[in-house]
Amino acid sequence: MIRNLRAGDSLPDWVDLVFKKLDSEWIWVLEEREQIKVVLVAAPIHDIVLLCRVQALQPESKMWWKQIMKRVSADCRARGFSTYMVSTLAEDKASRGLNAFFSRHGAQRLKEGVCYKGEWRQIG
Repeated sequence: MIRNLRAGDSLPDWVDLVFKKLDSEWIWVLEEREQIKVVLVAAPIHDIVLLCRVQALQPESKMWWKQIMKRVSADCRARGFSTYMVSTLAEDKASRGLNAFFSRHGAQRLKEGVCYKGEWRQIG
């Protein structure tokens, strides 16, 4: 099940966030058997949604990424946002997979490093 973080929920110890104040409306979690497996943190900035942080308990599993992105895409479109941005690392294997995901879904790689800009409608 994919849902927004609820008031009173605590994130698992394996989640490493630098944020002190969390807006649960912009945090999605993927749960299996009442255990959080994936956390995605986003933030609305002007007319885009910035994907700030994604962490998974088992990052080698590929299925979670498409599942959570479809839900985040639907929620963001329902909130009136049509565009997202994300920065990834170029060096590690997981980031190369994410870069490929965004490219496959029509995101445009920007010239400023490994940063993608895309439209939510192209994700699902």
